[in-house]
Amino acid sequence: MALNREYLVRQAVMDDWDQLSRILLDENGFAHRHLDWRTPLEWLGFPPYFVIEFNGQVESVLACPPDPPGIGWIRFFSGGKLIPHKQAWSLLWENVRCFFQRQKGITVCAITNQYWFREILESSNFQSHQQIVMLTWQGSVFPRSELLPGLNLRRMEKADIPNVVDVDRSAFDIIWQNSEQALQKALSLASVVTVAEMDGRIVGYQLSTTNLIGGHLARLAVFPEFQGRGIGRTMVADVIQQFSDRRIFTISVNTQSDNLASLSLYEKLGFRETGERFPVFEYQVL
Repeated sequence: MALNREYLVRQAVMDDWDQLSRILLDENGFAHRHLDWRTPLEWLGFPPYFVIEFNGQVESVLACPPDPPGIGWIRFFSGGKLIPHKQAWSLLWENVRCFFQRQKGITVCAITNQYWFREILESSNFQSHQQIVMLTWQGSVFPRSELLPGLNLRRMEKADIPNVVDVDRSAFDIIWQNSEQALQKALSLASVVTVAEMDGRIVGYQLSTTNLIGGHLARLAVFPEFQGRGIGRTMVADVIQQFSDRRIFTISVNTQSDNLASLSLYEKLGFRETGERFPVFEYQVL
């Protein structure tokens, strides 16, 4: 889509890597990055990944490749410097929307705590129906980790991924599901990874990471038919113990505001809400 002799909207290509790297490092004030297992550069080659080019230079970018299928998280948006961020969004979003219109049943999603980006999403008819709730555990209560009869906790291995995908798909609505590729990447990055087996069958898993502040429980899932038996509680208690053994006494976690069972579990284990809540926006492409 040519704008004039200077501007061009097009799909990103691998040759854009260096320019996109510079945009990622540039704090222009109007950039959104999705919290993802993969970096924005790792999504190059997976459309839709549109850029605005100005005189041969990449100026703005909008990337939201679907993963899992049917769900296109807005993984990276940058308004650039030479084009107002609202105009850049309008041009890029129109191309993304047209791209998805050629497919069926695509939902575009975003999580943001930035007012300017929330304003843009709302002006483009994105709707918010839930929030992400942030909680932390700070060593005030050490939950007892009692292994349930028939339950075995062990480190997740690469060969477990197909079974873990089955747990993930059963436990979460589609917008929160992890694909096999995402879980493989997560396994390579996580510092504490566990599967829960019941009579030899994988019925739950968790992925946790470390950061400058402490630990983060990034993912917890249990097959629906095995929920309510204390498996999730046992896995979280084990994560707390493993982090504590490493002298990590601050652990964060987040969950959806409408996931009352999850909120109740974390609160019983000593997690407390931080007061931070981030809206989840969705747009159904027709």
